[in-house]
Amino acid sequence: HKDDWQIQFRGGGWCSSADDCMARSRTALGSSKSWGGTALSTNGITSRDCRVNPDFCNFNYVEVPYCDGDSFVGDRVDPVLVGPPGKEKKLYFRGARIIDTLIATLVANYGMQKAKNVLITGRSAGGLGALLNADVIYDLLRQYGATPQRYKVVPCSGFFPLLPNFLGQTLYGDLIEDLFKLSNATTRTKCYQDLGGSAIAWHCNVAQY
Repeated sequence: HKDDWQIQFRGGGWCSSADDCMARSRTALGSSKSWGGTALSTNGITSRDCRVNPDFCNFNYVEVPYCDGDSFVGDRVDPVLVGPPGKEKKLYFRGARIIDTLIATLVANYGMQKAKNVLITGRSAGGLGALLNADVIYDLLRQYGATPQRYKVVPCSGFFPLLPNFLGQTLYGDLIEDLFKLSNATTRTKCYQDLGGSAIAWHCNVAQY
């Protein structure tokens, strides 16, 4: 299984405003300062125990901690300044660059350009990140010379559609739209090519599109 790979994106919800994202940046969901050593959240489809996960337990396993607050699609060049005048703090949204650096590192240091079977997984907000970045990761691998025989994406609890619930309420829409604009999100997908620049471009951060 030396050429078989699984990349797992951790979840952790989203932040909803500049102030909320700044508060989040001081936690383990927004900064690596408190991460420490290896801390794999492996169970189910990510388990390394072949009795639990016989199909993928021996894949090269990469777990990506969640720290950008926008399912790894933010790409704002300049930081957002948060706080009173003269005491502003810089807030960065660069989740898309985490994806680029992740694949570049796996190719340069671990031989992922030889990948034959690739499984992209994620939970909750990480599951949405897996969906939104599926084509991006595949294209990056191809750019580095990889020719995967099988390439699959499994977003566990990562589908947040713009549909009413049993109470008739449509959830997540305002949050996703506000964060899309705040983080200058770019999903780098055909959806964004079609809708980029329009009033509903933020729909590209919703799984159903």
